[in-house]
Amino acid sequence: MGRSEFQKYLKMRDDILENFDFKKCEITMQFLNWTWGFQEMNPSVEDLKKTANYLLESAAKGCLESRECKPYQTYFSSTGGLKATTMKDKYGNLIHLHLEFLLTDWGSDGDT
Repeated sequence: MGRSEFQKYLKMRDDILENFDFKKCEITMQFLNWTWGFQEMNPSVEDLKKTANYLLESAAKGCLESRECKPYQTYFSSTGGLKATTMKDKYGNLIHLHLEFLLTDWGSDGDT
């Protein structure tokens, strides 16, 4: 990731980490008794922020450095209910960074 691309990433990341409702995720996980791995306790807001930071960086680096990630295709990194998604343009510039908390999802290819 070049210097200007890294600065753009940091701005996008900081905006997400500042505005994402981690408290809502924490409350939901407590209500569902949702723990990570071998932890006995639910993840705290601080745990969620650290994991989100890692996922955002992982998705951005993966998208920008991987030949598998084509322009305008989404690339993601996820764990424990958090999913970071990113996209680059045809010049290899980061154009999208997104964080979400997934509680449920469903997909179908229509063949069943």
